[in-house]
Formats: sequence, structure tokens, C-alpha cells
Amino acid sequence: MPYDKRATTRTRQVRVVVCVMVAVLAASLLGGAVWGLLAPVEHVVVVDSAQGLGTVLSGESAHEFDAVALFVCVGLVTGLLTAIAAWRLRGFRGPLLAAGVIVASLLGSQVMSWFGGLVAGWRHPHHAHPPVHTVVALPASIDGWPDLLRYIGEHLVGRGTEAGTGAAVLIQPLFAALAVLVAAIVNTAPDLGTGLDHVGTGAFVYYPPPQPYQPQLRQPLPPAAGPVVDGAGQPPS
Repeated sequence: MPYDKRATTRTRQVRVVVCVMVAVLAASLLGGAVWGLLAPVEHVVVVDSAQGLGTVLSGESAHEFDAVALFVCVGLVTGLLTAIAAWRLRGFRGPLLAAGVIVASLLGSQVMSWFGGLVAGWRHPHHAHPPVHTVVALPASIDGWPDLLRYIGEHLVGRGTEAGTGAAVLIQPLFAALAVLVAAIVNTAPDLGTGLDHVGTGAFVYYPPPQPYQPQLRQPLPPAAGPVVDGAGQPPS
């Protein structure tokens, strides 16, 4: 294939991968909105309005775990569905598409936690300094990548800090990468079904579909010829 056609094919692949990444981020926004609408709140009693201190009511501390578990479920579904949808683009399968899906999922998990926190805050607004002895509904929140990376850095230098909810953002990219890996492993075509040759020249190669096995019946042998005789009916000497 000429160089200009190969360059056009590569440019088209890059455009499609960029569109896939934008679609993954949009799906992450939608997942964050769903989580923000479904995440439970935690009710606390204000004991110090100036410093923002409060006491969690009995039974309300479990809602933080429920919110994180719900975020994990939404991230899992988003990662799997976006990876499967991207894999359906048969003509663009390959390392470039896989890398785009994984990178977009890494960013999408942060977008999901950020936008989900905004939606949860819009649903349950409260005053910055509420009066003492009032019950306030605290919306759910996920720490995200910055807090997770900070925790990892502090853990490496030996500081004893508590792990927050930032590990939940690992679920979406993890399952997106797992879905792409499994899809590539179970695919038996040498070109992953793209119709492109495996050396990456961009030339389309036609692979005929497999035909069902049909056993071929052997033809019966013709009858054996009789002995050759001469005109008198005697075999030749």
C-alpha cells in the first residue's frame, strides 16, 4: 500500500480512538450522575459550628460503605460496557484502541467521582456553618486519584496514614483493561478480525468464512477389464 494511504488509515484510526475516549468520558459523566442520585447520605449532629465538627448518628456510619460499594458497582459496569462497545469497532481493534480505552477509563473514574460528588451535593445542600445540635445530611464523596496517589506516596515513605476511598477509582480502568484482554485472547483471527494484515501495512486481506466439514465419498472403482484376446479368441502369445 502507498505511504499516503497508510498515513490516511493511521490518521483515521487516531480519530476513531479519540472519539472513543470522548465517549468513555461521557459515559463516566453519566455514571457519576447515577451514583450521585443513588448514593446514600450520612446524618450527623453538629457539635461545633465554627470548626465543622459533628457526631455521626447511630447506624449512619454504614452509609459511607454503601456509597463506596455503589460507586464500585457503577464503575465496574461502566468499564465493562465501554470496553465491549469499543471492541465492537472491528476495523480499529489493536493496541491503539486498547490504550485509548484504558487511558480514558483512568480519567473517567476521576470524572465520575468528581461529577458524582457535585450531583450528591446538589441533592443535599447544607449551610457552611450550621447551628449547633442540628442534624445535617452529609452527601457522599469519593477521594479520587489525587488522594490515592498521595496516600501511596506517604505509605512509601513510612507515614502511617489511613486509606481513604480513593481506591474505588481503580475499578473502572481495571475492568476495562480486563475486558479488552479477554476479548483479544478469545479471538482466534490473526488480525483480531479487523481484515488488516498482521504486519500493519494497511492492506486489506480477505479471510473466507470457515465452511462446515463435509466428508467426501470415494467413487467406486471401475470394473476390471477382461483379458485381451486376438481375432481368433485366443490370448496373445
